[in-house]
Amino acid sequence: MKLTYGLPGCVLGLFLATSPALAQTGSASSELELDPPPTTGATLGMDTAITRAVQQALNDLGFDAGPADGQWNSRTQEALVQFQESKGLEPSGDVNDRTLHALGVETQP
Repeated sequence: MKLTYGLPGCVLGLFLATSPALAQTGSASSELELDPPPTTGATLGMDTAITRAVQQALNDLGFDAGPADGQWNSRTQEALVQFQESKGLEPSGDVNDRTLHALGVETQP
């Protein structure tokens, strides 16, 4: 099963258990497509300050993430993927601990 944007397991389980498609067919599709999330850093599990820091770090390293305004957008996403590829990281476009570390962005006080 492919999750386009990932859901916590309990939410996914609830969705699958209550899905009308499952009730009718009795089986799950091999792929679950979800609507894209809103494009702010906060909806990606990051607050605006971390999103801004990621954007600034990408820009400082020569990857055009657009303005460091804390708003996640396609330019920021593409810059992140290019950065991840350049560092040999999985080019997922997701901001994870390894990517934050490689960018030099700290999330803890």
